[in-house]
Amino acid sequence: MQLAIAGKNLEITDSLRKYVEKKIGRLDRYLPNIIDARVELTVENTRAAKDSQIAQVTLRTKHAILRAEEASSDMFASIDAVFDKMQRQADRYKGKRWSKRGVEGEVPVAPADKAEEESASADEQPSRISRVKRFSMAPMDEEEAVDQMELLGHDFFVFFNLNENQINVVYRVRNSMKTIVFVCTANICRSPMAAALMRKHLAALDLSDEIGVQSAGVWARAGSSASEGSATVLARQGISLGDHRSQPMTAQLLEQADIVLVMEEEHRRSLFYLEPKHLRKVFLLTEMVGRSKDIADPYGGPMEGYARTAAQLDQLIAEGLPMILKRIGVAMPTKDEGPKTQAI
Repeated sequence: MQLAIAGKNLEITDSLRKYVEKKIGRLDRYLPNIIDARVELTVENTRAAKDSQIAQVTLRTKHAILRAEEASSDMFASIDAVFDKMQRQADRYKGKRWSKRGVEGEVPVAPADKAEEESASADEQPSRISRVKRFSMAPMDEEEAVDQMELLGHDFFVFFNLNENQINVVYRVRNSMKTIVFVCTANICRSPMAAALMRKHLAALDLSDEIGVQSAGVWARAGSSASEGSATVLARQGISLGDHRSQPMTAQLLEQADIVLVMEEEHRRSLFYLEPKHLRKVFLLTEMVGRSKDIADPYGGPMEGYARTAAQLDQLIAEGLPMILKRIGVAMPTKDEGPKTQAI
């Protein structure tokens, strides 16, 4: 495997180089037959300090390209994060059989450093098109194109269809059902109560078939039941948490969600480190009613604490539901009409 390490606004020291080489070497266990790897380390002074140290990794195999990028305030932390993300990608596709079609030795998409790039010169008239990139294409079928799209983490992929003998595009189509995810720490108290209460309110509006509700925890262990206090206070309202089983928040669940409502600011920070690009759809539940305040965790406290938290969640959901629905593109039904979905 050939390794290229490049730095932008950063000197590649021996310690950085050795650290990257050590990380790259470990990837051979997860993704065999890596042809070459390119690691770009950038210090971007125009960004906030917390994400100014950027690490990007591109791996090329015979039939696939994997690319990942992470940013933080420390370059070594960014390198750790980007290789963790790359390992997850490699694990996902480990053992996947690739049908060999098209031109021998060609890669369906050229790496960024192999692409031909054109930019408008200063003498040209201003244009809405500021940059043009050209990539080589290898013939492939639709299934291989979908695999490439998922490997690259893109929402669409342009390819030359060997069956149709023409250029085609594959793209993601989101499930028509919207998804709301509530997040707390361990997914045994606040978030399962909030999810159950939200289902109650959606059922009253006849929106249960249009909107799914889940809950997760940033430090959750999979498979735990709801806490006794949470189950007890909701049982008084005729709501059962008997089927609840905790689950950790994952990048996949974060991607699938249309909105994520967290109990504390610390939870939002945790989701930023999990997948920064989805932070735009993460909100404090209290922000849905124009406030910005954490919701206290009742775990380990008296039953009265659970009752207060349940009442607070119920009130926040009832008052914030119009804003929540607006955020996910669903119109608030009136008494005389059913649910409507609005385009956003």
